[in-house]
Amino acid sequence: MRAGDRWWAARCARAGTQITIVARDWRPAVTAVRADSDVEPLLAGLAGRRPPRPALPAATGPHDIPAEPHRPLADAVLRNTREQASWLAGGGPVPRLPDSWGALWTAAVRRQMELADETESQAQRAVSSFTSQLSSLEHEAAWFRDDDELREQAIAETLLFATGLRTNVPSRPAQLAWLRRTGAATPPTNLTTAAADQTGWLAAWATWADSLRER
Repeated sequence: MRAGDRWWAARCARAGTQITIVARDWRPAVTAVRADSDVEPLLAGLAGRRPPRPALPAATGPHDIPAEPHRPLADAVLRNTREQASWLAGGGPVPRLPDSWGALWTAAVRRQMELADETESQAQRAVSSFTSQLSSLEHEAAWFRDDDELREQAIAETLLFATGLRTNVPSRPAQLAWLRRTGAATPPTNLTTAAADQTGWLAAWATWADSLRER
């Protein structure tokens, strides 16, 4: 899959393991997957050919923030969601977001503006939307909690859709249902419609999950 001239991604399977490759500003003559027990020469060779990554504008915070912050932000949200659920069930110390949360959020908004060509307010809404959807899936969809492969695929498609890098993802019906549910698309006109949007969103994701299990 390609997104413009700078981005491409590939997915394949080897020995029962799914492998995803995402690249920016790197155009190998051949893309292939192989087993290699000694990766140091490979990494050294790639470092010599790969152009330098543009520097991310400085973000405040005690930790280094990755240049591609969407996935780390999603992981932090899901980790906090799980900790909150455990706390509500068993008590103990109240879960806290990581110290780097503010800087990570700011970096994700900044990167969203670049990827989707959005204003800051639009990017804020987009980041809030995809993090809320993933947190809601963690709360409400058993397959998301219990199936590592489906969860990884759902996260990847949600991020691709949110950034606009790929909007025609297999989970597109669920992504659009989420936008309707949260009012980012045409808002519901009454409580019955709002309830239907909630049911439709979970049903769309369930249909998506079932289709992957059948492959």
